[in-house]
Amino acid sequence: MKAEKKFYDDIYKKIIENGDDEKMVETHNKIINKFIFKWLPNGGNLLSIGCGALYETDIFKEKNLSIYGTDISENAVKLAKRKGIEAKIGDARSKINFKDNFFDVVYAGQIIEHLGIIGNFFKEINRVLKNGGILIITCPMLGFWRYRIKLLLGKDIFDDHHCRLFTISSIKKQMEMNGFSLEEYEVVGKLKIINQSLCGFGFFKGVKIKNV
Repeated sequence: MKAEKKFYDDIYKKIIENGDDEKMVETHNKIINKFIFKWLPNGGNLLSIGCGALYETDIFKEKNLSIYGTDISENAVKLAKRKGIEAKIGDARSKINFKDNFFDVVYAGQIIEHLGIIGNFFKEINRVLKNGGILIITCPMLGFWRYRIKLLLGKDIFDDHHCRLFTISSIKKQMEMNGFSLEEYEVVGKLKIINQSLCGFGFFKGVKIKNV
């Protein structure tokens, strides 16, 4: 836990010292515009889990969303606060430090693959999200053709910070087990035309249908 926190603190310390990476901001904004913007409501409260530098801030504000954040890194929280965002230090694997039924949207962008245990992660999102609220998850996909080749060659597909991967069906199952319905998804990759299971990255929109 301490090593993980230090790893991310060091990353965000560099951003505090040097400013946002403009190319990274542009990349994030293109992704949000293409795959996620259409899923966002007009107005309401949005929580970004693992908020990091919150490169997506301007696009979220285009939808008149009030933005909140939580991150394991103290420096990430400092960055978010610099941008006028209410952010709190916290680990979503144990507790999201916001009140029940407060958010209209929870955005977990490239976070779930870093979590070893995910059951409480979904339960906490369910707790803070309003009924009918939207959960957006983005993550790399287990069936990515490059991973398949690595496994065939006996190579590892994980590292110190990426410890879990998902399929469309496993995301759907996790959502359904924790009070959500998977409403829409999109996967991206060069081999999508052959088989979507070979794609490397996925975007998922769930809707909270009950408390758990």
